[in-house]
Amino acid sequence: MLLFTQLNSKISKILLTKILLISGLFTIFITGMQLYSEYQNETARLTKQIKLIEMANFPALSTAMFNSDEPLIKQISQGIKKYDGIVFVKVTTKFRKVYTFGDESKNSDISKVCDYINEVG
Repeated sequence: MLLFTQLNSKISKILLTKILLISGLFTIFITGMQLYSEYQNETARLTKQIKLIEMANFPALSTAMFNSDEPLIKQISQGIKKYDGIVFVKVTTKFRKVYTFGDESKNSDISKVCDYINEVG
């Protein structure tokens, strides 16, 4: 009977160790998948938000750049910077004047470059 108890104890330890190991690995895998899915959703949301910001602000910014209206260029750029998820805005005029708002050194995964189009006239 003593031999059976010792064998049973070794088997239960091995079984318990394997169950905990598999459970831990499964938990890490599921957590990784959830984080990846959340990252993809947030990236898609920010990309859509950038398109909406561009549609709402680009015509006024183009007009301000065409008219060389520096205060309006600054105001629109600062307004763009205030949107959730936007960390840096850089506007370069046709005269190569550069306006920057925010911290360019922050790590960002999404960036958007909009070319100046003369929509006025």
